[in-house]
Amino acid sequence: MRTFIPAALAILLAAPLAPARADEPPVPKLYQGLAGHQKGQWRMEILEAERDGRSSPAGRMGAITLCTENLLKPREENGRPRGRSDCKYALDKDTADEAVIHATCPDSTSEVHLTRESDKAVLMQVEHKGRGGESAMKARYTYLGACREGQNAMSFDKDSETCKRLRERAGAMDPEQACANAGAQHEQCVARLSAAVAQMKAMCQ
Repeated sequence: MRTFIPAALAILLAAPLAPARADEPPVPKLYQGLAGHQKGQWRMEILEAERDGRSSPAGRMGAITLCTENLLKPREENGRPRGRSDCKYALDKDTADEAVIHATCPDSTSEVHLTRESDKAVLMQVEHKGRGGESAMKARYTYLGACREGQNAMSFDKDSETCKRLRERAGAMDPEQACANAGAQHEQCVARLSAAVAQMKAMCQ
């Protein structure tokens, strides 16, 4: 999953009104007519996922809901670029309904095909090659509307297998017990693990 998400989000979350820097993904024309202009909730459905020619577990994760404001907030607050600063981006095709973007990084290359299916839906196909091997993904992003107050940056369907595993993992974590031997760092250890447990629970609300 970590192979797919950065390449996909770097393109989807590109701010439509801000000029792209050389180290940031270009903004395709097809986004100009999309509802919400990327702000708000987007539902990501992974239709196909492969790694080194084999089916990837990422394809069984179920739908993911992304709140773009919360995903972008850490980068905006720190003044960081939307993409990796050591990558170069090229917009090879750019029409109202289709775009092809290439990303070349020191350790990998990615090719992203975007097809606008409606004013609220984009089909994305990603091919990635790097030191970890080759991967490919097809996903559909659908605009759902504004983010809810206090919404997590990323969340899963509460009845999905992913949430079942997250709840089991959160339930098995006991910060006090895990930090029993942390010594002077006990308080910080408990706070860190408690926050991790709260984060896992929030992803499935």
